Amino acid sequence: MNTCLTPLLLNCLALAAPQAQRAQVDLKPPRADHGMRVQADEDLLAQALGRLLDHAIDQHQPGAELTLRAVRQGARACLGVQVCGRGSAAADLGSPALEAAHQLVQRLGGSLGASTAARGARTFHIWLPLASNDPFNPEPASSRPNLRRVSQPALQAG
Repeated sequence: MNTCLTPLLLNCLALAAPQAQRAQVDLKPPRADHGMRVQADEDLLAQALGRLLDHAIDQHQPGAELTLRAVRQGARACLGVQVCGRGSAAADLGSPALEAAHQLVQRLGGSLGASTAARGARTFHIWLPLASNDPFNPEPASSRPNLRRVSQPALQAG
């Protein structure tokens, strides 16, 4: 299966909006590379992102800002749940929500990591392979069996 990320990120943010509003966490519009698609089951990926969003919202105080990002890095996609603001100092994978997200990401064939920036921004990263039909997948067409080359007819002078 492959999943287009922009609609998925928008849907995940919409589902997290009531919880974020109650916690006074500001959800920023998602940022995703144009047309990015990953090799992942949409429902499982949505569940994993939902767990990360729940954790990020629960662990931060009012006024925090949360952003979802998705960028291509080689033949993989990096999805990031970044939160800036005061909250839990730990960016590890020890909480029940993060453990569940980790298990879901592993089922998708991906990996989950976390990082903390110097100014306190915490980011949880999901790494997944790009889908074979992602328009910018750098892997050669021969290694992408689901993609057919279509030749364009020559333009005729009229």
